[in-house]
Parts: sequence; structure tokens; C-alpha cells
Amino acid sequence: MSVFICACGRYVDTDLKAFGAVDGGMACLSCVEVYGCHNEEGNDMPNPIMKYFEFAHLPDHLQKVSRPFGELASQLNEDLPDGPEKSTGLRKLLEAKDCMVRAALG
Repeated sequence: MSVFICACGRYVDTDLKAFGAVDGGMACLSCVEVYGCHNEEGNDMPNPIMKYFEFAHLPDHLQKVSRPFGELASQLNEDLPDGPEKSTGLRKLLEAKDCMVRAALG
């Protein structure tokens, strides 16, 4: 059995053929279908969770709450290597951001 970790953090068993190849690299089928990108060091595949840290569409009072989480998430996403711990950390940061936005909504 051969296993690799896709840039999205999923463990993929290559014996089950639950992976795809794009531009000579490998990625889980979900990422191949959505992004058409590959999983190689230095890949340009966006981290799927980052879309939930966007804040420009929010009203000003909610941007004030959401912006620090979005900026921190962007910095961590750039600085840390892809993997399950990074994915979990970003997911928990998103949960915290969502709680604070709901608190601001009253």
C-alpha cells in the first residue's frame, strides 16, 4: 500500500486509485476535480478552507471582528507546510472566527 498526503490534508491510498494526476503530480480526486492542480512541493493549489476567511463582503462592524482571523489564517497558510495538523489548525481557527462573528451579531 502506498499513501501520500494531498495538499488539502487528505490521506490518499494510491492502491485504491482514489487519486489523480495533473501536470505530472498527484492530488486527491476532490482536488483534481475542483482545482485541476497537483500535489508537489511548491504547488500552486489554493487551500480550500481559505475561502471561508474572506471578509471584504461583510459589513464594517463584522469586518472588524473577522479581519484579524483572516489575516492570521493567510499568514499561517503561507508559512506552514501543508499537512493534517495545518488543516486541523486552520479549521479550528475558522470555528473560532465563526463564533466571534456570531457574538458580534448579538
